[in-house]
Amino acid sequence: VSNMKNCNIKMIKINQNYINSIFKILTFFTLGFYIYNSFIQAKYEILFIDERLLIDDIYNFWLIDDTFNRFAKSEDSFLKSILIIGTELAYGGDLRYGRLWSNFFTLTIGYFSLINDSFLIIASRLLNTLIYFYANFLIVKYMVDKKYFWICLFSIYSLPGVELLHRITKPETISLLFLAFAFLFTVKEKLYKAIFC
Repeated sequence: VSNMKNCNIKMIKINQNYINSIFKILTFFTLGFYIYNSFIQAKYEILFIDERLLIDDIYNFWLIDDTFNRFAKSEDSFLKSILIIGTELAYGGDLRYGRLWSNFFTLTIGYFSLINDSFLIIASRLLNTLIYFYANFLIVKYMVDKKYFWICLFSIYSLPGVELLHRITKPETISLLFLAFAFLFTVKEKLYKAIFC
């Protein structure tokens, strides 16, 4: 009887490892699919409005563009540039999603705006995809038993709205990342940091 139990336990472990391997491959295949899609139709003229808001905010900062002519009367070009950069970081651009999301992208990938539109759009989509994957990775890691990790991580990609969050750079990915950090700090019993996130 004990031999049969040992044999069944081994079979279950083999099946779990096999299933986890399949879902691990499927997860990375899905991630690869979204990375590939980041390169498709990367033209400014055909961007969805939410994605265009982010790209415009990045351009306003990196190209030092005084869109609203706030400092048109300033004669000192260096001072004018400093004021434009400061106001863009503080309250510039479109404020409907706040500045945290826009400033994060502006400071991490904004330098691609100096190359061309396509590089910037692709970089913003890639960063968005990687943030979304990492946030989900953390949430599943700290909320699900290890043996179900890859099944759960892959299952997240079947939730409604995932397609939109991957194809269009939106602030929800940053929100999800902060939620993931909150779970991380809760598990580590650093509750003030969890509340902050």
